[in-house]
Amino acid sequence: MLPNAKTSLVPLCSIVTGIGLLAAGCGDNLAPDRLDDVSLPCPDEQMTFKLDRADVSAVVAQEIDLDGNDRPDNALGRAHDLVAALAPGFNTTDRFRGRLATDVAWTITLDRCKEDVRVTIAPTDTGLPHYPRAAGIVSPDGVLFAEDGTGQVPLLALADATGTNTNAGWRTGDALTIRAKLDGDTLSGVFAMALPTATVKADLAAPIAEFLTTEPADNAMRIVADANKDDVVTAEEVAATTTYGGMTQSDLSLVIDGEPQTSIAFRFHATARR
Repeated sequence: MLPNAKTSLVPLCSIVTGIGLLAAGCGDNLAPDRLDDVSLPCPDEQMTFKLDRADVSAVVAQEIDLDGNDRPDNALGRAHDLVAALAPGFNTTDRFRGRLATDVAWTITLDRCKEDVRVTIAPTDTGLPHYPRAAGIVSPDGVLFAEDGTGQVPLLALADATGTNTNAGWRTGDALTIRAKLDGDTLSGVFAMALPTATVKADLAAPIAEFLTTEPADNAMRIVADANKDDVVTAEEVAATTTYGGMTQSDLSLVIDGEPQTSIAFRFHATARR
């Protein structure tokens, strides 16, 4: 993350005001500069790619450091891997790929002027016109890096292991960072962003509870979560477990709009729409 990024504002203000100085952008009514505030230097060319694969597993997606502590971030990918290890039916890889091909349309849009690029990740039918895009460059050999943007994630679709929730549950994240390779009509690589921890905790308990209720009675996670032993796991029971609290906790030293953040990352492949 660059020092002028919105996501760096709180740590920076704490440091500067702590030594008795007033920094521009530290007031409540002053918005910090974003990289996307700098206009592209020429008329831009736009390409839109449809995501056909997006794997949240930390094993393949945890590569990007969002908060500058020299450790890659993907708390929700690690949470996914933990649940899937104990209950393999929760694994999202094939299931979510199927939804990307059917009812969850997810796109990456590149606005490009020579090597300069702006990146938007959003549902097909919305875009994020009033939010900052990730800003960066594309090298002559197609290597793309961009950061300090916003993006949208179908959070409920990711956690819908039972296939009962038709609501994709689009949620907006910040600190969007993408590292990818542009190769003709394909774009592939990794992107990561920060989601408000409160949103994550509120959203994921219910679909996990629905999934655990369908698991065999001797499943360890179901046994632990079903506190009243009535054979129905509720969102409230899941939210009360130590495991859920740990999986969804804030893992980033970023506070955005006053809220702690939890990281999520994806290894993806996308194909250009023509």
